[in-house]
Amino acid sequence: MEYQPHYIERDKRTFGDATLSPEERKNIIHVLKYYGEEYKITQAGKVLITRKLNSDWELVWNYTIKSNDQNWLDSHLP
Repeated sequence: MEYQPHYIERDKRTFGDATLSPEERKNIIHVLKYYGEEYKITQAGKVLITRKLNSDWELVWNYTIKSNDQNWLDSHLP
């Protein structure tokens, strides 16, 4: 499944654009590696995650938050 950032806006679950910038891709890979999650990168640069992970909305949301938190990224080596 293609990773798509998860957000909560006004108490509503939303999804960000699955086309990630190089920085966003690097950051989510950092988080996935840290937690030992399986992922693949396509030739087009898409981040693919397992169906099981994709089905856990709150966990993907948590990973999205961490991937956007520079303090977390700096203090957690993959």
